[in-house]
Amino acid sequence: MSFCRERSGAKLRVLEGEKVRLRPVEDDDIPKLVEWENDADIVRWAGKQFDTVEDAREWHLKPTLQHRTFAIELLDGRLIGEIEVLNITWKTGTAEIRVFIGEKDLWNRGLGEDAVSTLVKAYFASTSLKEIFLRVDEENRRARRCYQKVGFRTEGRVTCRWEDGSRRTILLMKLRKTDGSRKHAGKQYGGG
Repeated sequence: MSFCRERSGAKLRVLEGEKVRLRPVEDDDIPKLVEWENDADIVRWAGKQFDTVEDAREWHLKPTLQHRTFAIELLDGRLIGEIEVLNITWKTGTAEIRVFIGEKDLWNRGLGEDAVSTLVKAYFASTSLKEIFLRVDEENRRARRCYQKVGFRTEGRVTCRWEDGSRRTILLMKLRKTDGSRKHAGKQYGGG
């Protein structure tokens, strides 16, 4: 599932799933990521993180102990989205993920599910993380289905008033490392 690839003398962690590859974001990816960041459909479901290209570059190209972003690409190398691990708290073994497929013609093909599953398996197998959580709009049925297939379960909900005045319910979903033993969609998440 995972391997390292040499690039410019530095080892970069690359994770390969059945349909997609997760790799560190490169400077050439930034314009496309910013384009998606400004797409109304994507912002509706994934939110907007950055106002400037410089902000996006700073976040994506400078991972820290608390966050890391991966580009999602098809196995042929086509960039199709991003997945982030953020709010990592090593002391408690928790982290949050945020994911989107930016290429809308590739929605509903299991690519997000493969990206999330690949990332979760790798982090549970190679780090001390015990729980990974995410937030999702209750109306985003496509994403909820994706997360449920990987094994995430709804833990709570909060209703908020959005900037446009609308009320939306956000679900908190969580996956525990030990959940692999419960055969969530046949996935195994590493030892326990």
